[in-house]
Amino acid sequence: MSIADNMTPQENNSIYTKVFFLALIYNFFLAFNFTNNAIYPLFVIQSGGTSTNIGLFMAVYSLSAVISRPIVGPFIDRYGSRNTMIVGSLLMSLPAIFYIPAIGEPFPVWVWGLRIIQGFGAGAHFSSFFTLASEVAPEGKRNETIAMYGISGLGANLVAPLMGEWLTETYGLSHFFIMVTSFGVMATLMAFLIKTPLKIASHDVFSPRKAKEAVMTKKMLLPYSLSFAMAVPVAIPLMFLAPFAKDIGLTGFSLFFTGYATTGIIARLIGKRWADQFGWRRMLIPLFLLFAISMILIANSESRQALILAGLFGGIAHALAFPAIIALGYTFAPKEVKGSAIAVLTGTMDLGFFVSGVIFGQVAYLWGYKMLFYGASIIPIMGALGLVIHIIKYPQHFSSDAEEDG
Repeated sequence: MSIADNMTPQENNSIYTKVFFLALIYNFFLAFNFTNNAIYPLFVIQSGGTSTNIGLFMAVYSLSAVISRPIVGPFIDRYGSRNTMIVGSLLMSLPAIFYIPAIGEPFPVWVWGLRIIQGFGAGAHFSSFFTLASEVAPEGKRNETIAMYGISGLGANLVAPLMGEWLTETYGLSHFFIMVTSFGVMATLMAFLIKTPLKIASHDVFSPRKAKEAVMTKKMLLPYSLSFAMAVPVAIPLMFLAPFAKDIGLTGFSLFFTGYATTGIIARLIGKRWADQFGWRRMLIPLFLLFAISMILIANSESRQALILAGLFGGIAHALAFPAIIALGYTFAPKEVKGSAIAVLTGTMDLGFFVSGVIFGQVAYLWGYKMLFYGASIIPIMGALGLVIHIIKYPQHFSSDAEEDG
C-alpha cells in the first residue's frame, strides 16, 4: 500500500499537501548537514591532513552511503520511507557533535567510525526522502513533484554554507558541529510529524533476491550511469573548493554555493515541468554541459565573482538534472521494489562521490587543484555524449513518465 492510496482525490491531484510541507521543512533542516560537508575538509586540514587525506575522509562518507543501500532499500520497501527518514536523519547528524574532542588532533580511529555512520545516514536519508516524493507524486507530475520536494535542499544551500563558514572562522569548528547536530535533531522531529501508513511488504511479494534481480535490469543501466556522471561535478566542489580557495588565498568560497542555490531554486521553479513535457534526454544534454562549464570556471577562478558565476551554472544543471534522473529511475523500476531501485540509484551518486574523493584527491596531490577541476569536467561531457548516442539509437520521444511503472 502506497501513501497515495490513503489520500483523498483532491490530495491525489495536488503536490502541495501537508506531507509536502512537513517534508520540505524536514529536508531544509537536514540540509544543514549535507550542504555543510564543504566545511569538513577544514577539519582535516586543522589535523594536519593533505589533499589525499581530505579525499579519503570525504570518500569514506560516500563509500558508507553506497554500502548502506542493500540494507536501506529493502528497509524502505518493508517499513516505509518515513521511518527510514527518521533513522537516516539521526545517523547523519548526531555523530557531528563527537568530532569536537578531535579538533586539531591527529585522527583517532573512532573519527573514521563517525564518518562511516554519517555516510550510512546519508544513504538512508536520500533514498527514503526521494522515495517518499515519488510515492506521493500525482499522475503525470513525478518529475515536478521530486523537483519541488528537493527545492528545500537548494534553499538551505543559500544560507547553510555561509553560516558554516562564518561560524568556523569566527568561533571555531566546535560551534559548527553543534549547529549541524542541532538542525539534524530538528529534522528528525519533523519526520515524526509526517503521517504515512506503515508499509509492510507481503512476504510472498518481497524478497531480497527478487529486489536484486529487479533493480539490476538492463533498463535501469541508463539512469544509474547518468546518476554517476552527475555526482562527480556535484561532489568535487563540496570536497575540494574550500582547500582550493585556501590554497590560492581566496576568501568567501561559500558564495559559490549561494550562487548555486539561487539559480537552482529559480531554475527549478521555472523548469519543474520541462522533463515531463519535453522529454528528459534532450533536456539533460545541455545540463551536463553546464556542469562541465562550471568545473572549468572554478579551475580558472581568481575572484569571488568567478566562483559565483561557476555556482550559477552548476546550480541550474543540478536543479533540473537531479529530479529528472530520480523520476526516470522510479518510473522504470518494478512496482514492488521501487524503494530498492531509488536506493541503488542514489547509491550510484554516492559511488560517484566516493570515486571523486579517492581519484581526484590523488589528482590534486600530484598535479594540483586546478588540474583536478579540469579533469572533473570530462565526466559530465561523457554523460552528454552518452545521451546523444542513446537518442540516436532510440530516437522515440518519451519523458520520465512516459512508460508504465514496472
